Amino acid sequence: MTRSAISCAALPIPQLPSRFHTLAQLGFPLAYQLWSWRWPRTAGCIATLSLFSLWVLAEQHLTGRSDSEVHPAPTHSTGRALWLFFRRLSASAGSLLTLALLLEAFAQIMATLFNCPGCAG
Repeated sequence: MTRSAISCAALPIPQLPSRFHTLAQLGFPLAYQLWSWRWPRTAGCIATLSLFSLWVLAEQHLTGRSDSEVHPAPTHSTGRALWLFFRRLSASAGSLLTLALLLEAFAQIMATLFNCPGCAG
């Protein structure tokens, strides 16, 4: 067997993006563990990745998957309001967490550049 035949047989290519975002949901427990180890920046980055992956999963559930003919856009509205809520919540929380991480990184850089005694604790 050639290498390309092995990789195609192991994982169908159309399912790869959705499986990545499903696997990224394991980031929530990992982020909690990193937070308990007092690694807040790393925990924030992992939580941001998981939140944006949750947003993508909700979007795929609402509109269907463009890369898969097996999962077209749904025609029923069962749970649609709940998926819309999850999509909005995860996008908002992910954006706010990204902004908080960027502001914290900016504060750390400024504290390093302008090493004044009372600036950054």
